[in-house]
Order: sequence, then C-alpha cells, then structure tokens
Amino acid sequence: MWRAFPDLTFEEVGSAHVSVDEPKATFRWRARATHRGRLDPPGHPATGKRVAFDGADFHEYRDGKVARLWTVFDA
Repeated sequence: MWRAFPDLTFEEVGSAHVSVDEPKATFRWRARATHRGRLDPPGHPATGKRVAFDGADFHEYRDGKVARLWTVFDA
C-alpha cells in the first residue's frame, strides 16, 4: 500500500463519537493519495491518478490502551 501510494494522507471527518457507557470510540476519516507505484497484490501498475476514499475506525479500550481496532473503508 505505501509503495503504491507514498503520499497517502488521512484527515478526520467530523468529531469522534465516544461511548458514555463502554470504553469505545468511533472515528470517521477521509484518505487521499496518488497511485505512483505498483499495487501488489493483485499487481496493478501505477496510473498516476489521485484517489480519495472514506472510512471509519472503531476502537475498544482496555487499561487505557486500544485493545481492539476494526477499520472499514469504501475503496
């Protein structure tokens, strides 16, 4: 991923949603990058095109640390 998109950046969208009942939080984000290198797998050559996609991270905390992280995104 980093070889294919070396300028990959993420920006937070909106505010974090923090649970008041459980040690959990959700963060929405938007990613942007330029396809500059080979994407393996499946082996797509660089196109030079800009891409943008949205996603979210779902955090569960234990002892003040992230114990579980689930990431989803729309590619």
